[in-house]
Order: sequence, then structure tokens, then C-alpha cells
Amino acid sequence: MIHIDSDTLLRYIHGNLPEDKMVIVEEWLNATPENQLLLKKIFFAQQASDDLRLLDAIDPNKAWEHWQTAVNQKKKKRKLKTLRQIAAVLLIPLLLYVGYLLPRPSMPAVSHLIEVTTNPGVVTHFKLPDSTRVWLNAGSKLSYPSDYSRTNRWVALDGEGCFVVNKTKTPFVVKIDSAYSIKVLGTTFNVQAYADDGYIKTTLLNGSVQLNYLSSNNLGHVCFLKESEASLYSRERRTMNIGITDVNVDIAWKYGRIFFDNHSLRQALRVLSRHYNVDFKVLNENVYKSAITGKFDNEQLHQVLNYISRATGIKYKFIKPVITPNGMSKQEIILYK
Repeated sequence: MIHIDSDTLLRYIHGNLPEDKMVIVEEWLNATPENQLLLKKIFFAQQASDDLRLLDAIDPNKAWEHWQTAVNQKKKKRKLKTLRQIAAVLLIPLLLYVGYLLPRPSMPAVSHLIEVTTNPGVVTHFKLPDSTRVWLNAGSKLSYPSDYSRTNRWVALDGEGCFVVNKTKTPFVVKIDSAYSIKVLGTTFNVQAYADDGYIKTTLLNGSVQLNYLSSNNLGHVCFLKESEASLYSRERRTMNIGITDVNVDIAWKYGRIFFDNHSLRQALRVLSRHYNVDFKVLNENVYKSAITGKFDNEQLHQVLNYISRATGIKYKFIKPVITPNGMSKQEIILYK
């Protein structure tokens, strides 16, 4: 049983109790009518002792009603404050729950790039998830997103690749760099885009391709190739040329063959370096003044170099292989004239 002394009740009447003690007094008052009567007696006695001279002028009942009104207002404010605190505490989990129930926009799955690379001297053949077939020439790299699908079809190419694209409603896009990309639906085409070549060559075997490129003034352009046409885009000058090509020559690398058609020796050496996994060291610039035409089908490197030597007068010498940073052995060849 709760015991409340008269001093505590007097402090309650004057509003001098802390909130936690006031709550205890109110619980005590609500427990029995006798407790409420005692509080009323103490209130009247306090009113009389405050000023005996005004005792006759005081209406005790009105004073009691006035005091009760003031106390009830304080109770309402305390309850409102308490309800607000409770509401604030409950609001957080409520908002979390409502947020959980409300429809939310679906977040895209985090995508990463899948890379396929080919070593020098190797040609790789594989299929993309939509069954598009890809051949990668030596020293090339192809990247595509892990969420690649029939509705999200794009790849990034560094090197040379031949594509037989499986036709769907979603375009297939080959990204070369910020200035050049290729867009198709279903077709067969070849792209030569080695960074050290300085140009991008796109050859259309069948179907249609759309070329998107930037010109020298950084304006975007679009052009289309017809079957047996090839485009040559200069990375440096950002110029585009289109003409008829020999498709069999452009894709000979798929079958391990090499075709040179009045290629500069600088171009020919880059092709031979990738195909045979060797490094050429040119001792003087006269070597690069030569051009070469020829067809090589599974010949050994020394046979190819013998042909070049006879045709151009260039001399060559094999030197001791070097170990590359990745731990592989690579043959070096000196060229001079």
C-alpha cells in the first residue's frame, strides 16, 4: 500500500513535486475516495492558513474547483507530452514497416565485366550468352557485362574480332573507344581495332552494320556498310573512308593465314609480331620504307622472313629470347638494311 504524508500533499497542491512523484500521488488519490477527501481538507486548511484575514471572503468550493481545473490542465499536458514521446518511439519502427510494405523500385544487380583475352600467336573461338559467335585474333581482349543477355547486348573490343551475331530485337553493340562504336541486329562482320595500329577497320560479310563515330570537329556521325565493304577510320585524324574489300583477306587470320596486299613493312611487322609472338627491333628507319604483298599459310617465321628479305633486301637476325614481365619467353629479331 502506498503511503502519502501531508507534506507531500501540500507540495502536490502547490505544484512543487517532480513529475514522477506527482504520478505516484495521483495514483494514490485515484485509489480511494477517502484519499481524495483528505487532499480536499488539506487544501482548505492551506487556503485558510495563507491569509486568515480573508477567510470569510473566500469561497472554498470555488477555490477547490479552480485548483482542480489547473491540476487537470497540467495532467493533460503531461499526458500529451508522454503520448508524443511514445509516438516518436513507435514512429520509427512504423515507418520502417510501412517502407517495407510499400512498393519499391527494383535495384539493378551489380554488374561486373567478364574478360576474354588471347595470347600472341593464338586465335580463340567462343559464344556469348545470346549464342553470338566470336573469334578473337592474337593479342586481343573482349569485355562484356556479367548481366549480358538478349536484352542487354554490348561488348568492348581491344584488338581484332570476327562476330556472327545472333539476331534479336535488341541491337548488338561493339564499343571500341569513346569515338567509335558499331551497332547491328543480326549479321557477320570483322573489326580490326588494335590500339597500336592507329586505325579501325570494319568489314561487313553479310547483313548490315551501323558505324557511329566522331569526326575531327568532335561531331557525331553515322554511316552504314554494305556487304563486302570495309571502312577505315583514322584514330588520329578522325576521318572515315569506305570502299570494296576482299573479305577473304580480311578474315584470313581466323584460319591461321596471313595476307599482305601492299602493306607497309611497319604494318606487316605488327601482324607478324602478334601472330608469332615475337619482338622486332628495327635498327634504322630505311627498313620501314619497304612494302610487301604475299600470302602465308602456316609457314614458319623464318620462311616468312626469308621471303621478306628476298623481296625487300632487308636483313634479319635472331637473338637470344628475353623473359617478359609475366614470366614468358619471347624471341627477339633484329631487322636492318
